Amino acid sequence: MGEMMLRTNGEQIMFNVFEAMKRHDEDPECFKVEVVDEVVEDVFAEETTTPPLERVIANSIDDLEEEWER
Repeated sequence: MGEMMLRTNGEQIMFNVFEAMKRHDEDPECFKVEVVDEVVEDVFAEETTTPPLERVIANSIDDLEEEWER
């Protein structure tokens, strides 16, 4: 109980949430993943500035070009 498992690329790590919470006196910034927030914001801004139809057409052309290069 109180464990969280993270799996990625064939590796896994187990976190004991209750043990982590006991160390609340440490710098709270180390518990945040602000880099992810920044990347999500950047991608969201890029994706939402292009109209959906234009984005689909551009992605389709890119996919076709990749197939032709093979």
